[in-house]
Amino acid sequence: MGDYTLKKYFWSLFFLTHNTFAIEAIVISFKAPLVLTPDYKGHVSQVLSKGEKIFLGNEYNTQDELPEFVETFDRLGQTVYIPSRMIKIIYRDERETKDSIVYIDPKTGYDSTDYRIEEPIPHSYPFENREFSRLNVSLELGSNPKDPYDYNANISKQEFDYSKGIRFIYQRKMDFDLIDRLYFGAYVSFSSVNNQILFSSEAIAEENRSQARLGPIISYDFFKNEDYILNLGTGFTWNYHRSSIEIDVPNIGSEENLYSGFSVAPFITSQFFFRDVFPNADFTLGSEISAYLPHSQKASGTQILATDYWSANNPNTLSQNLRLQAQFHLGFNFKY
Repeated sequence: MGDYTLKKYFWSLFFLTHNTFAIEAIVISFKAPLVLTPDYKGHVSQVLSKGEKIFLGNEYNTQDELPEFVETFDRLGQTVYIPSRMIKIIYRDERETKDSIVYIDPKTGYDSTDYRIEEPIPHSYPFENREFSRLNVSLELGSNPKDPYDYNANISKQEFDYSKGIRFIYQRKMDFDLIDRLYFGAYVSFSSVNNQILFSSEAIAEENRSQARLGPIISYDFFKNEDYILNLGTGFTWNYHRSSIEIDVPNIGSEENLYSGFSVAPFITSQFFFRDVFPNADFTLGSEISAYLPHSQKASGTQILATDYWSANNPNTLSQNLRLQAQFHLGFNFKY
């Protein structure tokens, strides 16, 4: 009686497998769960590995689109469910070419079940490496101070351009920060702006204002998730200014003078990171407001030709009062 019962169970299982579950499928994710209910939070009965085969019901052979979970059975013969995107059905016809044999999680863009670590293994393993540095390289476009030289002639028209330049910020996470948000480093930038001044006498003055900035910066990631970071920072810079003014007077000729000087400018900045648009590189958009303290630039020569146009009070000095400048940045943040 026992042998008969065993044979009956065997043949019942055989026909069940080859009739009710007649369609073969192969696991394409690194790991795939078999759950007791068609839900990602359901109890896991068994875990299959990539390349293992399972059997599905005949009804899936005629469906154009599979449901989120498909029914199969586990090694105990229980009815279980497996996510359909983690398997590939073996149709044995032209439909084989429609489905990919590589599993990619739509949320992460890679096989999120593959927990293997690529070599070389990070030195901080098994803990997350939080000792990386940030190098932000961005192009900047800023407002023009619109503070021309104190000419001793009637001005008929002034044309101001935007300030353009490049900015570098190098930062490292502060050692006592355990949540990877507080960074300290160095700020470096170079920028230039051109102005054109037209006089009533048809003389033209061309101004070029260039500057180099260097100083410390501290910043904090106020918002952070897997896709975005909102970073706010502040600091100050020592600035080296170099300006050239060239006056072209009809029938007389042109004359150029160079000015240079130093200033200090505190600033606040904000950056929005679009994370990992490239490996270890974020795309960044940002803004900055700087306050240049009053300063002056001294001339390196004397004026000979266009004496009627240079300042009557102090022709060898280019003075600037307290001024604010707004800038916008676009660039990349490299992590290493």
